[in-house]
Amino acid sequence: MTNREIYEKFLNYLMLNGNKSTAIKAFNDAMQIVYSATKDINHPRSPFSVFCEALKNIQPYYQFKSLRLHGRSLVVPTPIDTHKQFSLSAKMLIKTAKKTQLSSAMNYFSICKPNSSLISRKLSYQILEAFNKKGVLFDQRLSSLEQASISFNQITLQGRRIKKSKGV
Repeated sequence: MTNREIYEKFLNYLMLNGNKSTAIKAFNDAMQIVYSATKDINHPRSPFSVFCEALKNIQPYYQFKSLRLHGRSLVVPTPIDTHKQFSLSAKMLIKTAKKTQLSSAMNYFSICKPNSSLISRKLSYQILEAFNKKGVLFDQRLSSLEQASISFNQITLQGRRIKKSKGV
């Protein structure tokens, strides 16, 4: 996906009640806050590249589906294509930003512009957390990868048990 497509799709996910101008303002304010937070680093990056990297850090690789095999229910991880990965990570980022409590990020909000909206502050906080590989979203991604590896092991063990029981 190109940067323009990423920008447009994210704005569409962020938009409420068809009010795109509000979504644009909130996203641009969030990018300003990300820029001011990352300009102190030795290697400054553009805020949009920080945003894209944050989305890559939290995107899920597997979706879990239930499968019945020999009377047992197994949770089978199935790979997700890149467009679905983007949409899931963008929606998770927005949902988590809306749920962010002010008390958890009070020190962070002191660097924000006083006239920026609350959603742009929360969104920029979640973007920076995901970029730094911290926070709830990154932990969710790690736990889903761990669950996928456990599921793969159970499936292969189940397959071996079936082969042994047929031979006996």
